[in-house]
Amino acid sequence: MLGKTLALKEDGKHTDTTQNIYIEGDNLEALKLLRQNYYGEVKMIYIDPPYNTGKDFVYTDKFKVPQEESEAEEGAVSESGERLVKNEKTSNRFHARWLDMMYPRLRLAKDLLLEDGIVFISIDDNEVSNLKGICDETFGEENFIGQVAWKNKYGAGAKTRTFIEVHEYIVCYSKRPLSDLQSPLSKEAASAYKLKDGKFEIRGGYMTQPLMTNSLDDNPKWVRCDRGWISRASFCQHGFRIPKFKSIPATQISSI
Repeated sequence: MLGKTLALKEDGKHTDTTQNIYIEGDNLEALKLLRQNYYGEVKMIYIDPPYNTGKDFVYTDKFKVPQEESEAEEGAVSESGERLVKNEKTSNRFHARWLDMMYPRLRLAKDLLLEDGIVFISIDDNEVSNLKGICDETFGEENFIGQVAWKNKYGAGAKTRTFIEVHEYIVCYSKRPLSDLQSPLSKEAASAYKLKDGKFEIRGGYMTQPLMTNSLDDNPKWVRCDRGWISRASFCQHGFRIPKFKSIPATQISSI
């Protein structure tokens, strides 16, 4: 993307026959340009925004910022000229900056959707509640389809102290209320559901997946006392003598 116009690169493949387009540049300006030609014509949109973990850079939609201002605001400018600012949790506008960045992009995404179009947005615990609030305002509460939790990893990280966070979310909205939503499996995907039960003729086969992994080491992360199972770190902080408590490997916690 050059300035505020689209220009085809020379290294494109099958440019005369392809039905795909890949745009490099500021995403807000790209959405505005797409709206001119694809208003109300997009069936599905998937958005994977910054999760606002305190280490992300968010767009402030400023362009051609002087170097002095760049240094003063402790930010950065991307290669395509879009203004980036590190959104740290210590900022009093931590959530507001993220919402300011998301709002115009969601409004443009809605304009691109067909009347029965849907949008999927990936997010985690940091902003899922705020994302749903701004989507309720943009798309309407009545067009909320669902919030899917999907398992994105197994086991705990080195800094885990309480609950093991092993999932993220996909929030889904439609442009208008939908009476039905289906996504048929491909033959390849359906072939994995080989197991059968008494309702096979009605709902097809099924498959099983392990709820845990054996990849974690067996370092005892939890100890047991009269209060139940508590993390070893919590006991250390309160001065308990850990050796007299029975320990349990972290790989067994989810089965308790």
